[in-house]
Amino acid sequence: MSNAKSNANKVFQLAAIGLLFLVIGCQTISINVEQVKTKTPVEIGDPSELASIKFDRVGIKIKRGTAIGSYDPNFLINFCVGLGDNIFWNQGRVLARNIEFADLFFNEMKAANFNIIGDPDKLFKGVTDDRRSANYLIGGQLDEIKLNVCDEQDMLSGYPRNTQRGEGSVRVRWQVFSTINRKVVFETTTEGFTALKNGVPGGELVIIHDAFANSVVNLAADEKFVAFLKDQEPAVTDIRNVSEKPLLIPRYPPRKTSITDTIDQTRLSVVTVETGMGHGSGFFIT
Repeated sequence: MSNAKSNANKVFQLAAIGLLFLVIGCQTISINVEQVKTKTPVEIGDPSELASIKFDRVGIKIKRGTAIGSYDPNFLINFCVGLGDNIFWNQGRVLARNIEFADLFFNEMKAANFNIIGDPDKLFKGVTDDRRSANYLIGGQLDEIKLNVCDEQDMLSGYPRNTQRGEGSVRVRWQVFSTINRKVVFETTTEGFTALKNGVPGGELVIIHDAFANSVVNLAADEKFVAFLKDQEPAVTDIRNVSEKPLLIPRYPPRKTSITDTIDQTRLSVVTVETGMGHGSGFFIT
């Protein structure tokens, strides 16, 4: 009888341990999505007063398996599928020139009147502003994503609708890369928030994109960022801004010595033309 009791106790203990792991495994990690205030972009009168910029890439530095959100479990009120389970980031570290992010960045910066080149809507970029090289390349790295999503369910049939709505926020660390000096010369961080009220397929990604666009708006409102672009002297002379006054070059008599004897003077007579993506030599011939 004692052996039977002992075995029963062991079975009960194992069952209790198994239930404990089940409860722990089903616990939802709390994700608090905080609203981020949308700031007003700095007023820019003439875009040419700022150094030119171009979006280069976006990175997502979030560890694989990190909980970035949760699904709203409130079916009776919001008709959402799920039991409050988490949304996990499963892509690891991503670094890419994402077309959607590039479009969002260009559109928001253009709307704020920044001197941005690389219009993604222009098909023939070889004959557009892309012939100009940007003074600075802009890169963004998302190091935090928070989502609160409703995976919608049909009220009558009870079947999933495969559409999502909700809210989310992101935090983006921006880097400004000088195409002349070939190094990062400015860094700042902004946050963005959005609320997607109507469900759409792939709503989670739409929320991330919209929150990113909001972080770009807040970058345009960063006074230090704008001041940095204003303070930078043009790396090259824009020939479109040169006045129509004639350029007078003094006449020099022909040299009677070899070039090796006047190499220092020759060097001072030649300039290096930097374009950001390449370079060349320039000199005048009278």
